[in-house]
Amino acid sequence: MALDKKKFITRTLSATVFAGVLLSSIFINYLTFSLLFLVVSIWALHEFYKLMEIKQLTPNKTIGFSVGLLWYLFSFFWCA
Repeated sequence: MALDKKKFITRTLSATVFAGVLLSSIFINYLTFSLLFLVVSIWALHEFYKLMEIKQLTPNKTIGFSVGLLWYLFSFFWCA
């Protein structure tokens, strides 16, 4: 697999921006970090469900997103 410079530069810049956003959210306060982590978690669930649809599986997204959100909120308030 050859190194594609354009993809490499794009991914490096994306990682740099995300690292900056992550560090900024940590330094501001725990609520901004928690909000960022919630957004990343929901995004990851969305990507997971897209992969399931590619495999022609039919997950119940409404229940999945609801349980994911409730689990996150429960763990956030339990640890806060």
